[in-house]
Amino acid sequence: MRRGNLVLDLIGPLLVTSGAARGQATPKLEFEVASVRASAPQSVGERVRPNGDTSGGPGTSDPTRMTFFRVPLSNILMTAFDVPANRLKAPEWTGTF
Repeated sequence: MRRGNLVLDLIGPLLVTSGAARGQATPKLEFEVASVRASAPQSVGERVRPNGDTSGGPGTSDPTRMTFFRVPLSNILMTAFDVPANRLKAPEWTGTF
């Protein structure tokens, strides 16, 4: 009988701590996503702003989502990373100045 109690005395604390470890909540995973697609060609006679158009973003009814229409990629990068035009180093195809 004493031998059985010795086994429980040694294994009991391990069972309690392993159950507590499994009961911990896993951390919530978060990430940001960006989707970039080319705009359709401008139609004949269509009026478009020189710097494109935006919607959403801070201070709007949709602060967590910002949409750019017909905007050079360089402008999007400058907005996203708060970088002035003279500090942006990007390939020419992004529309850099």
